[in-house]
Formats: sequence, structure tokens, C-alpha cells
Amino acid sequence: MSDDVDAMVAWLRAQWDADEKAARGAADGPWADGFRAGTEAAKDRAAALVADDIPDGPANAHLIEDLEVPVPEGAARHDPADTLARIDAERRIVADYEQAAAEYASTGRAWDHDSETGRARTSALETAVRALASGYRHRAGWQQGWAP
Repeated sequence: MSDDVDAMVAWLRAQWDADEKAARGAADGPWADGFRAGTEAAKDRAAALVADDIPDGPANAHLIEDLEVPVPEGAARHDPADTLARIDAERRIVADYEQAAAEYASTGRAWDHDSETGRARTSALETAVRALASGYRHRAGWQQGWAP
């Protein structure tokens, strides 16, 4: 791997570590109370959360009546279990890239079919890793040169 890709992968791992820590911390929060899209528990939980943010709380409870179901559905898409599963999948893609880069970048073989295929696989995986990293481009430390 190049120094540029090494730096990007290290930065990406730091993003995953932070997300993983947040997801594990949130797993004991309202998600444990059945905060799933479309369920009555989700609607009740969303109403309670919003009520806490409405000035004068119960006095303005009628404002909660205007809430649509997308409040809990949108939040449920960030379920900690889903976040952890996504991080695991992304880590596997990076591991595949690192393995391919280690196997084929230093083979020193002539451009035969095997080495050409290996280099193509490594290049495709590097593009995938760059695409994964670009999903975090709004975070501190992102470098435009890492874009796919």
C-alpha cells in the first residue's frame, strides 16, 4: 500500500472505532426499549423524546399530534446493531484489500495473467476502500486526495 492509502485506512479505522464506541454505548439506551420503526413503542418513545424538547412540555403536547411516523423510522435506521454490522462489513473489505495488496504488490513477477489479475483485484479493492472512506468525508481529517 502507498503511504497515502495507509493514512486513509488509518483514518477510516479511527472513524469506525468512534462509531463503534458510540453504537455500543447507545445499545443500552432507548433502543433496548423496542425503539423500532412502526411499533407503538417507537411512536411512544419518539413522542416522549420530542415532548422533552417542546417548550412547556405537556402544555404544548398537541404539537406531538402533528408528528409523522418518519421520526422513529429515520432514527431506527441508525440502530446500533445496524451500525455495528455495517462497520464489520466495511472492515472486511479493507482486510481483503490489505491482503490483496500484500500478495500482489510485491510479487515481482512479470506481467503474466496471474499478476495482472492480482493487480486488477487490488486496484478494484482500493477503489472500494476509497469509496467507503468518502462516506465519512464530512468528518475531521478527510483529505480530498482520498476520493475515489
